Amino acid sequence: MPKPPRTTENAFGRKLLEVLADKGRPNDLAYLAQVFGVKQPSVYDWIDHGRFAKDRYAQLVAWSERSLHWWFDVPTEVTTVAEPSPGFGPRWPFKTLPYEDIAALDTESLRMLEGAILALAGNLGLRIKARAA
Repeated sequence: MPKPPRTTENAFGRKLLEVLADKGRPNDLAYLAQVFGVKQPSVYDWIDHGRFAKDRYAQLVAWSERSLHWWFDVPTEVTTVAEPSPGFGPRWPFKTLPYEDIAALDTESLRMLEGAILALAGNLGLRIKARAA
């Protein structure tokens, strides 16, 4: 007798199950554990309680092809990259990463990059306050 589909009341867990189904691997928790290099009980914890380490955010975004905004229902919409203003206001802080290359990215790529930057900053102990658009 086949197992019934896994369910959860946890929003993060429901999204994990949704992505698994979208990838053609419904309820394949062993696959999910393998993707993230963890044991299956960790995956049960993610699904049932939403406990997911920040240091895995970049991998989550890359694997799921969905932004952190989608995962955590953050209301911020990234649609453009603010042009660095000469003289007054914030300047482009990156010396080796051209502004034009970032501005040329599509919206979903910008979201994934933003999620990866926030995850990396968190792992480095940097405090970056996300702001609503």
